[in-house]
Amino acid sequence: MKRTILLLPLIGISLMSFSQFMLSGEFRPRTEYTHGFKSPATPAMEYGFFTSQRSRLNFSFQTDDFSAKISLQDIRVFGSTKQLNETDGFTSIHEAWAETKLVDKTFLRIGRQELVYDDARMLGNVNWAQQARAHDLFLLKYENKFKIHIGAAFNMSDANLTSTFYNLTGNYKNMQFAWFHQEIKKLKYSILVFNNGMQYTDATNVTSIYYSQTIGTHIAYSPKEINLKGNFYFQTGKDATGNIFSAYNFLLEGKHQLTQKLALTAGLEFLSGGSKFNDEGTLVNQAFNPFYGTNHAFNGSMDYFYVGNHLNSVGLLDIYLKAAYKLSEKLEMGIDAHYFGAATDVINPLVNTIYKPYLGTEIDIQCSYKLNAISSLTTGYSQYFGTESTDVVKGGSFEEISNWVWIMFSFQPQFFKTN
Repeated sequence: MKRTILLLPLIGISLMSFSQFMLSGEFRPRTEYTHGFKSPATPAMEYGFFTSQRSRLNFSFQTDDFSAKISLQDIRVFGSTKQLNETDGFTSIHEAWAETKLVDKTFLRIGRQELVYDDARMLGNVNWAQQARAHDLFLLKYENKFKIHIGAAFNMSDANLTSTFYNLTGNYKNMQFAWFHQEIKKLKYSILVFNNGMQYTDATNVTSIYYSQTIGTHIAYSPKEINLKGNFYFQTGKDATGNIFSAYNFLLEGKHQLTQKLALTAGLEFLSGGSKFNDEGTLVNQAFNPFYGTNHAFNGSMDYFYVGNHLNSVGLLDIYLKAAYKLSEKLEMGIDAHYFGAATDVINPLVNTIYKPYLGTEIDIQCSYKLNAISSLTTGYSQYFGTESTDVVKGGSFEEISNWVWIMFSFQPQFFKTN
């Protein structure tokens, strides 16, 4: 009996030495003032003012051959539940996956998980959104001198024994992708092939699945104080309604660390837009779709473009300049300026008039302060200066003030972690 008692602590120490368990949390309240956010303000528009909060409890476990994660989250707006509340529908599982080693350097991950690749233009977790994005899929990973990830998903709204009809709008019906990544000294490059299957029911109640393919590359090169990156993606196949799909996107960006405190970034992104009829008289959709990327990180902070909007429209030319200055170890500031233009003609069909391609300018200012190792405070101000063309594409009135102010606290405590 004494030997058993003595052995138990030794077994526990042995297990702890080969595995790690961590329990962490996140509390992120954000207060926002909006007037013309996501689309231009109208003369009759009132302002919005609210506080939302994301609360997460994260469980993670890892050994050499196995890892797992469960992330519980609660997303709510202050005041959306009664003080004497019994239950609500705001709590959910953001991530729940398990990953096991198959053979050397090869792992299989199954479950609900975030997908973040390269600069998150095509696949990202949209962390700015309080709810963020996660996928239900199988992910096969090989990681050695180079990385290959292959993912596949097939969505169903319930365990239907007699049908594969999917009744959730906005989600893909099925999806497959392959990602290759390699780093050679100061050069990093990736190749992404993405097959997106969207379910569509026509006016005669006939259901089809239309597939589009996105093929492209991300390249990053970092010699000394200069960081260069570029994207190029091409889309083909069929769009979500069955039209021929032929679109493209490219991005070029350079960042220069002028001093230890000041960095400047200049870039250009082009996303094709519009549509046309080919020689056979078939409609061709030329409007690029960034699908499941972290689109808030691109094309301005006010989300006028590609954040649940601006799809199948005139496309976009975004020329931008960003400055980031580190005032101290805890305080940083940044200012971004964007010039927006249409990638194709801006036409008002009511009067059959072609407008100038200039869609306006946006200024984004942000300041972040690190309170301590766990807590930080970030605030920002954005204003959009529209044009007549903006009103044609987005609605609203360019003569009205369209701006956005926000302040956000972030607390990320680590409750428990084994050595």
